[in-house]
Amino acid sequence: MPNRKLVTKMAAFLSAVIVGMGTVPVYARSEVSVINHVGIGNVNIELTKSSLNDQGEKVSFDDEQVVVPGQTVDEIVEVSNLANDAWIRMKVTFEDSTIDQLDDSLLGISDNWIKRGEYYYYTKPVERGDTTEFMKDVKIPSTWDESLSDKKMELHFTADAVQVKNFTPDFDSDDPWFGTLIEKSVTDEYVIPNTKNDLFSVSYEGGAEGLVKVGDDFFSNWGDLMPGDVVSDTVTVANKYAKSVSIYFRTETIAQDKLLKELNLQIKCDDTVLYDGSMDGEVKNKVLLGTLKNGETKKLTYTLTVPSWLNNPYAMSKTETKWIFTAVLPDDAKNTGSYTGTGIVKTGDSGLPFLIAAAGVIFSAGLIFVLMKERKKNEEV
Repeated sequence: MPNRKLVTKMAAFLSAVIVGMGTVPVYARSEVSVINHVGIGNVNIELTKSSLNDQGEKVSFDDEQVVVPGQTVDEIVEVSNLANDAWIRMKVTFEDSTIDQLDDSLLGISDNWIKRGEYYYYTKPVERGDTTEFMKDVKIPSTWDESLSDKKMELHFTADAVQVKNFTPDFDSDDPWFGTLIEKSVTDEYVIPNTKNDLFSVSYEGGAEGLVKVGDDFFSNWGDLMPGDVVSDTVTVANKYAKSVSIYFRTETIAQDKLLKELNLQIKCDDTVLYDGSMDGEVKNKVLLGTLKNGETKKLTYTLTVPSWLNNPYAMSKTETKWIFTAVLPDDAKNTGSYTGTGIVKTGDSGLPFLIAAAGVIFSAGLIFVLMKERKKNEEV
């Protein structure tokens, strides 16, 4: 029977300790995250040749047709833009140089093309999905005679393109494209995302809602970017709750790619720079954006810079980054020591090990007291 009493009292004491620990308050905190995406555009063109049938309709060009002196041959050469807006140039070479009078004067060059050096430059930008005509026909010299009857004349066309964004040709110079290196294009099918004009925000609503975001991707207004782009946008951070709220910010690197390392990201809260560096870096410690009263706001401004040297291997590549916003009621933070003056967020349970240790000491002392009391009773019996 004494042992049973001892067990009962020990269980009761342990229960009291557990109940006491269970009264440690859980402090209010709300968190939302946003994954922002960055995509790089592409420059891609298609060169086609066609001729006209008797009905004046375009048909595939016959490269093996026989021509006669003085004939005008329908040879329509066109360039179609399959990706982002581009400047276009063409180069024409003649295969058989032994035939006299083979030069550009035979070509029916369309409007808006000028020749500089070896190239014809189109003086207007060609938008995505548009097609521009380079040449309409070829005129066979009337002075050609029977001595050329077995000769074969071949024309070769080479089309180049360069982005319109952040690039302005100088058509008055001998090199309108400034010696730009032309690389092989990425020819995968490319769908250009629509640019938007959305407004982004993160606000503390209070109650069950806590932090609420407007916008699933804070970079989505930009569409795909091109080398040399510098773009900016803002997020409004607001408190719509009756009490003051402290709102913190941090970022997390969730991608591992070369593009992430080449992009530069600057993040500012009002006039304070929170981060300025490669996009593969991160704001690891939570930074206090502000302790906002009801109705107060902060502006989070971010600027992304794409280096102008970014070349074709980066075309159509994508990357992403994660932003996390945390809201805490200042009274709760003060009571728990959850947040330091630097804005670094702690777990909020830093006092728990002490409580457990204290409970262990109290429990041990209580156990000794119970054992001694029971022993005394047994001796008296």
